[in-house]
Amino acid sequence: MKLRIAIDGFGRIGRSLFREILDNSEYEVVHISDLMSLEMAHYLLKYDSVHGRLQHKSSFEDNRLFINGLAIEYGPITQNNKIDILFVCHNEYTSIDTLLPYQKMGIKRVILSSMPSDDMPVFSMGINHNNYNNETIFSTGSCTTNALGLILQEIDTTFSLQSGNITSIHSYTSDQNILDASYNGSEFQKSRAAAINIIPVNS
Repeated sequence: MKLRIAIDGFGRIGRSLFREILDNSEYEVVHISDLMSLEMAHYLLKYDSVHGRLQHKSSFEDNRLFINGLAIEYGPITQNNKIDILFVCHNEYTSIDTLLPYQKMGIKRVILSSMPSDDMPVFSMGINHNNYNNETIFSTGSCTTNALGLILQEIDTTFSLQSGNITSIHSYTSDQNILDASYNGSEFQKSRAAAINIIPVNS
């Protein structure tokens, strides 16, 4: 029996996850939640500037997204005991307390796709995933965590890392300016055009 997956947050990470699950016979997506319209979600899934056109037949109708004829519910996640795993792919809820309500709805496991704001367990593949002990709410770490973690682990194993300093050069994201323009009235660094400036920010 396939594991039933829900995705809360259908942005860059949520849609990439969705594409991966489509090609894995062990899972099926049964619910997607996002603030954007279903029509826009379908368009962004079907036509991706990085990953290309979706190689599956897709359509939408009546709050449902159809992939290869199979219906996926689209809208807020409410009381639901049909979801095995929920992936939270946005930054609105980043603590155990904010994710617990999902479990009270009947969802068995909740996985956060970013770094938590509290002491939530963090398991990154290839680094410490073997420490997983059936936790029902946990994080998989941020993109920076996963990019640097494997490198640092190898350095530490080979040379015994004592301390270090790291600068992460990250691709720009949707909250940055594409042209030089005022950013929140006072954030001068972020007022610069993201595609042609390396903009220092706190991680």
